Amino acid sequence: PEDKQIKEMLTPDNEYLWKKGETITGYYTYTMSKGDLEKAMDVSTVAIEVPAVQAEKDDYNSLIGEKGIFNVGLTEAGVKKVADNKKFYQDLPTKNDMGEKVMVDEKEGIGTKEKIGDLTFTLEGYQFAEFTPNAVEAPKFSNFKGDMVLLTVKLQVENGGKEQLSQGSPTSKLLIDGGADYTLDQPMLTGYAYDDVIEPGESGELLQIFVLDKEKYEKIWKDKSFEMEMAHLQNAEAKELFEGKTVSFKLK
Repeated sequence: PEDKQIKEMLTPDNEYLWKKGETITGYYTYTMSKGDLEKAMDVSTVAIEVPAVQAEKDDYNSLIGEKGIFNVGLTEAGVKKVADNKKFYQDLPTKNDMGEKVMVDEKEGIGTKEKIGDLTFTLEGYQFAEFTPNAVEAPKFSNFKGDMVLLTVKLQVENGGKEQLSQGSPTSKLLIDGGADYTLDQPMLTGYAYDDVIEPGESGELLQIFVLDKEKYEKIWKDKSFEMEMAHLQNAEAKELFEGKTVSFKLK
């Protein structure tokens, strides 16, 4: 019924206004082709994206919270997959359900702290997971030959400074076996938008993600040391906050 549809409750007539204390419950209908439906059923899940709301209409500087993504299982296997994905850090491959992850190594509650200026970084943990992209997402990983292992590193950042910290700005290098080998992070897989920031006086999560060759990981790297070196911290205007300085964490 029209009076139960979200798009009929929030309209230009009421300026899409969601009043303080008001709860809105209703339906939102998505239309897709038969071919798209078959693809969705084959993948077994879909991701529903909900934009962040604005305190002031058309003022994108007045955002409340952030956009949300809900993964919904379309089949019994899909429902199980959505539940299983909750144990993984919410990087883009997990959040957007881009494929199958299988945990191979993880460590939580590490707690190592490092500082740059008024920023305090706490290493919370890391996860190594075998990753197989689904058919829809596979073209995005065409640069990575063979099977993959994703390493996702989770940090907590306390911003005690006076400038915003852009969550998408840091670049990281993963040093393997004391620097005998290394690889660079893949910022396209963290999922941070241009305007995702940690405000002065606040704290927030920061993920870094690396793509490793599965065969090399299993045969050579698995039992070696891993250290992450992070640099190029910037504010929301892409201004370097600490020129030339880095922060390093020993993972294992």
